[in-house]
Amino acid sequence: MDQHKNLADLYEKIPLGLSVNEKEILRFIILFEIYRISKGYSNVYVSIDNLYNNLEATTDVIQNRVDDGIQYLIDEFLLERKAFCTISITNNGIKEIENAFINPSFSTYFRQYISTIIDIDKIEYQNIFDIIRYRYLFLKKSYELKESGQVICNCYEVSKLIGIDKETMDRVYFFLMDEEMIEYHATNGTFRLSHKGIKTVEDDIFDYSLIQPKLNSDEYFNLSFKKFANSLHEFNVMAETVFGVKIFKASSKYLSDLIDNCINLDINNKDEKSFIQIILILSSVVDEIYYDRVKKLIPGETKSLKIIGGLFDAKKIKITNEIDNLRLIRELRNNYPPIHNNMPKAAELLSKLSILYPIIDYNDAGKVLVNNFQTSINNLTNLLNKSLS
Repeated sequence: MDQHKNLADLYEKIPLGLSVNEKEILRFIILFEIYRISKGYSNVYVSIDNLYNNLEATTDVIQNRVDDGIQYLIDEFLLERKAFCTISITNNGIKEIENAFINPSFSTYFRQYISTIIDIDKIEYQNIFDIIRYRYLFLKKSYELKESGQVICNCYEVSKLIGIDKETMDRVYFFLMDEEMIEYHATNGTFRLSHKGIKTVEDDIFDYSLIQPKLNSDEYFNLSFKKFANSLHEFNVMAETVFGVKIFKASSKYLSDLIDNCINLDINNKDEKSFIQIILILSSVVDEIYYDRVKKLIPGETKSLKIIGGLFDAKKIKITNEIDNLRLIRELRNNYPPIHNNMPKAAELLSKLSILYPIIDYNDAGKVLVNNFQTSINNLTNLLNKSLS
């Protein structure tokens, strides 16, 4: 349902009075619009007039009702009033919007699934998830630096290590500062982790298994693939640091396109078709690397896993069994019916991947495949991390 259609319906009812539920809907739309304008950044001041325009609040009666909604959100500490008729979203407001879309059960001020009144596209949804992920990566990398002896960290250095730009860094840095997870040190961008920040990393409070998005396989990534995309991003950042090039093309958009091309993919579905599509997605990720960039470093080699092995060898980073699962999944694609018809070999490969044949629960089997792949990527990332120490 279009956001402005909801507004038009609400505006028509204003002269007669809004119900409690309708007031809640209007407040949520106001808060979301401010989040959208500010890109979820508390240091952006939003003009009230700009908000009126975005909400198509064209009459005094409607603007008065919007003002009531703004004041309510201020009283709930979700917004703050600033100078020159501007307002800004607070950390609590940011978390309310993100929880409404990513994990409705965590929402404090709004009923669950209120976010269904607003349609957002994949890119906007992914942006919300990514900013949560980047906050965690920023904290985690800062924690790793502290553990290595670097108690005072620099936000620019940490941002470079996790692969985020200046605008994203500002959003992440000041959010974590407001949450008291990091503590200011000096004007040159230095900071230290607070006890709360250390505890957050050690307790893994940002564990993605706790983030349960509304699952819609036609529009959004499945949660398992979000975790998977996060692992690939971390690996690519480390590969660029160590080798000078990214390896996998599997950006969030690339994975989204792959999933879109797999009709009705649903990792919670127990039929074999979804399991086969997961095999295809994972093996496609293995095959799709930046050949044009890496072939200069490993000339003459054309197979992706041998190229990856060659890059590690060239840096004298010893690989043992870290890429075995990647190889097994690709071989599975080349043997599993109906892609290829060699079920005896496929059964042998499944066994090596800790999947019993015949498969009883394709849902569990698919999750095992994704987990095996992600474990391999994480192990490779850890090797790259250790090579820098």
